[in-house]
Amino acid sequence: MKYALISVWKKEKIEKYAKELNNLGYEILSTKGTANYLSSFNIKAHLIENLIEQKELFDGRVKTLHPKIFGGILYKRDNKEHILQAMENNIPNIEIVIVDLYPFEEVSKDNIKDDELFEFIDIGGISLIRASAKNYKDVILIVDLNDLEWVIEKLKNNNLTIEDRKMLAIKGFYKSASYDSYIYNELIRRWNFEIYDKDLVFSYKKGFDLRYGENPHQKANLLFNNHFRGFAQCIEYLWGKELSYNNLLDSFSAYSIVKEFDKKACAIVKHNNPCGVAVGDDEIEVYKKAYESDSLSAYGGIVAFNFTLNKELSKLLNEHFYEVIIAQDYTKEALEILKQKKNRRILRISNYNKPEFYLRDLGGDLLLCQEDYLLYNKLEVLSGDNLTDEEKEQIEFGLKVIKYVKSNAILLIKDFSTVGIGAGQMSRIDALKVAIMKAGEKSKNSILISDAFFPFPDSIELAYKNGIYLIVEPGGSIRDNEVIQKAREYNIKLVFTGIRHFRH
Repeated sequence: MKYALISVWKKEKIEKYAKELNNLGYEILSTKGTANYLSSFNIKAHLIENLIEQKELFDGRVKTLHPKIFGGILYKRDNKEHILQAMENNIPNIEIVIVDLYPFEEVSKDNIKDDELFEFIDIGGISLIRASAKNYKDVILIVDLNDLEWVIEKLKNNNLTIEDRKMLAIKGFYKSASYDSYIYNELIRRWNFEIYDKDLVFSYKKGFDLRYGENPHQKANLLFNNHFRGFAQCIEYLWGKELSYNNLLDSFSAYSIVKEFDKKACAIVKHNNPCGVAVGDDEIEVYKKAYESDSLSAYGGIVAFNFTLNKELSKLLNEHFYEVIIAQDYTKEALEILKQKKNRRILRISNYNKPEFYLRDLGGDLLLCQEDYLLYNKLEVLSGDNLTDEEKEQIEFGLKVIKYVKSNAILLIKDFSTVGIGAGQMSRIDALKVAIMKAGEKSKNSILISDAFFPFPDSIELAYKNGIYLIVEPGGSIRDNEVIQKAREYNIKLVFTGIRHFRH
């Protein structure tokens, strides 16, 4: 006699497959809950407790954990000694195992008490999965009920292959690993363990294939984090060509910038660096300022907004080529206008909450870093008059933006908009030269934000020559005094923040 063991939490539609397995000659073996469900459809199921001659124990905590059950899964069908032991001990021949797990993840989101939550940590199901996957040559494991359709069809035609069995086993091990990783991370969160002091276990599921990686000769796909909704899981793809690897990176950078602000914000990103950012109350003006910050670089970039796009703004966007537009929403008229451009992607994002940390690849190892959330310790004026309220607001705007500019980084800002950005230079004065070159005449009466200290006073002299009147930097150089004296000499307002904002 051959058995199909069915023990599932989500029982809907399982009756259809149980009937088909019966027709293929399998006896159904199950726990009490599943057996009662199948019985309502006139499908007979042998109770595990009758087979093992042991009732469920401890309020159902122990149901399947028995040598007869695991022996029926684990004995090797091509081993004569195993077969003999199975016969001598009345071990059932379990050829199919269909199992899902207690919904720990779903229940944990309700923030129930620990004792109640722990009742949803599956023990028997996990053990059934591991045993079946281990003996994949003899046992067909189903952990994804969507696989039942094609598996049964192949059984009907007697063409289920060893490769099919391997694939099902792999899914089982993934199910077990991801389930345990979610429990681990939930308990770290609940019990207030410091994530930086603990070993980390994350699991990811495949999202979708990408056309290619950073370059056309590189394979790539997108993986979704199982433990929280990452950026890509919050995106709704509304229109356009497939998203590329670089599209996703740049879209993440662009939206991360505008999410920093409560006011209406626009960010245009090119090659993972902002080329224009602005905030304000008027949507059209905000976009125009961001675009005019570096209109040349904006071509083919990614543009992000933290508000709903309307008809008028969409018409302006259509005057230029952007690879991706990402916003919180779009009016119906706006979408119709934006869809006139076939070679762009339109994304809507909702309910995205940035994690408190980020990970960076280190050739297979990972760097774990807390998010850069602290703008400054204090705004200490070392040269010139005290800051006005508006200057403080401008500085806060600039510091929020510079966190997303590759170091060495310099921002020139005016009227809550970038007017020049120098990014990714090997020397700070070169970053300043690039920012001034981008700004042109707009550098006059602008505010300079530097992600790190100035090692020499030459940058102060260059800023003075180009009409920059206020400089903001963290301080901390051994030549701070020389920099301060140079600022005083040129009557430039100099502010130290005490916080560096490198982005590598």
